[in-house]
Amino acid sequence: MAAKLQDRLRQLTRPQLIMTSCAWQGRHGDTAVGGVAVAKAAELGAAAQKKERVAADFYRAQKREKERDRLLQLRQDFEQDKQRVQQLRASRNFKPT
Repeated sequence: MAAKLQDRLRQLTRPQLIMTSCAWQGRHGDTAVGGVAVAKAAELGAAAQKKERVAADFYRAQKREKERDRLLQLRQDFEQDKQRVQQLRASRNFKPT
C-alpha cells in the first residue's frame, strides 16, 4: 500500500502534490501515509535523480565514447572466450553447455 502511494507521489506535479498531501491528512493531521514530509522527500529524490542523470552523459560525445568503450570491452571479452574455447578443444576436455 505504501509503495503504491510513493509511486503515485513520484508521478504527481508540484501543485497536485500539495493538494494531495492536504487531502491525505488523517484525524490528527500527522499520518504516515501522506503529508508534506513524504511529498517533500519524493520531490527531493526526483531532483537528485534528475541531477545525477544530467551529469553522467551531458554531452553527445560522452555518450558515444561510453558506447564505444562498452563495445570494445565486449569484443575483448569475446576474444578471450574464443581463446579459452580453443584451449579446451586442444586439450579435448571441451563439453559445450
